[in-house]
Amino acid sequence: MAVPVNSSDAQVASSPSTTDGGFPVSSMMQPLIMGSFPWPSANIQYFLDTELSPYTSYSYYLETSSLSGSTRSAAVTYRTKPGAPEGSLNLSYISPVSSDSVTLTWAVPSNRSGPIETYILSCAPLDGIQPCVPYEGPETTATIWNLVPFTKYRFAVQACTSGGCLHSTPLTVTTAQAPPRRLGPPEVRKISSTELHVEWAPPLEPNGIIIRYELYMKRLRSNGETRSAESRVFQSSGWLSPYPLAESANENALEPPEPTTIITGLEPYTKYKFRVLAVNMAGSVSSAWTTGRTGESGED
Repeated sequence: MAVPVNSSDAQVASSPSTTDGGFPVSSMMQPLIMGSFPWPSANIQYFLDTELSPYTSYSYYLETSSLSGSTRSAAVTYRTKPGAPEGSLNLSYISPVSSDSVTLTWAVPSNRSGPIETYILSCAPLDGIQPCVPYEGPETTATIWNLVPFTKYRFAVQACTSGGCLHSTPLTVTTAQAPPRRLGPPEVRKISSTELHVEWAPPLEPNGIIIRYELYMKRLRSNGETRSAESRVFQSSGWLSPYPLAESANENALEPPEPTTIITGLEPYTKYKFRVLAVNMAGSVSSAWTTGRTGESGED
């Protein structure tokens, strides 16, 4: 009788005859691929075969000898349990990478250790923001959705049998940029009868590298109606990355675009409306309008 132990061991039990015409029986158990060994007489004997290959069939037979001769049992075949897969999964991503999804693919490992039951693709943002949903299933390609633009994620895949899992080397992927979002209106402060100070904060969701700010202005009548068409009164270019540490010397050499300016040459005691535009490599976002008024003549 063969009894499973694990993916590399098998145990065989037998109850040989103890006498043959008053003489002890000498028993031999013969694994067809292992050789033979002496087996003293007893009611039940066990043989533990070790260092076997996972998910592999082995055949055994029992041979007993006495002074009168020998006899051999029928062969029994037993297959060891599955073990963890072997080989390399070669995890990689498919280009182009989207701003909210990444498609990954991996190799099929050797099935010598047993049939692959499932693959588990894990995903984690490096900065600990919104977690991503992992994939589990039989396919060797999977797309992870609902990711944050311009964010670094670490992916890893496991190939699993019932006996264990093979782990891939982790892979880091940065999602593509997307237009920025959630840009608040600028703040306007009176300086004099002809000057206004305007400043703003970066978008709450930059979704990439901010490379330019543009400030637009409209002049209003006393009743609040627009007196002049909107015009761009300020522009500043630079490099504002959401990551605190730049990854190249070129990035370190670039300053962020200016988020503040002073608008001069305005009319006294006049209302002006302002909005700011933030631009990254994928698009732009505009803030809402906000209003400021210059001081009266003689306040300077």
